[in-house]
Amino acid sequence: MSKQLEKIMDAEKKIQKEINKANERRELLVSIAVEEGTNESNKLHEETEIKIKQMFNDKKQRISEIDEELETVMKRESEKMTKKVSKKIDNIIEQIYEEALGSD
Repeated sequence: MSKQLEKIMDAEKKIQKEINKANERRELLVSIAVEEGTNESNKLHEETEIKIKQMFNDKKQRISEIDEELETVMKRESEKMTKKVSKKIDNIIEQIYEEALGSD
């Protein structure tokens, strides 16, 4: 019976060693997975940040282009208004001149 008990105890020790090895392997695998997941997460974060900055710069550039277009339109409209006002002033001056000549 003692031999059988020793065999059982040896088997239990062997099984316990295998369980311990399996637990160590599991912990190692979990650690590796966490590290890889963290690295992948950091990589995605950096890529996302780069994309956001690029989108921001694109929008900023588009706003600048729109501002330039608006400025051009405003200049054209201002020139049109200036021409209209000048034309009206010229007409008024002409009328005053004609009235002045006619009064003499």
